[in-house]
Amino acid sequence: DRTDVGAVEAIDGVSWTIDQDLPPMACDDPEFADRVLDAAGAVQAGAGAHVAKPHATDAGWLADAGVTCVVCGPAEPGEAHTASESVSLDLLARCRSVYERLTNS
Repeated sequence: DRTDVGAVEAIDGVSWTIDQDLPPMACDDPEFADRVLDAAGAVQAGAGAHVAKPHATDAGWLADAGVTCVVCGPAEPGEAHTASESVSLDLLARCRSVYERLTNS
């Protein structure tokens, strides 16, 4: 769901600027999304899950254009878009393994 900007405009003293308005995205191919989840589960510990995240990506635009998308990549918890953002070499290697499994399946 999208926020009703009109409801916020009615609050005294509240103002904002919209820098980006990226559309939400959901994978339109459940089987592909499951393959991605299976590939990720094969290279890392713990059960994965299909999730909704409050992050902006270009995947919303691609999905609107008819491209089947999933968002799957390396990230260190709590570091995204911070001044000290980093990704370990181990995490990059695991992510590469996920991508290789997907391209070979």
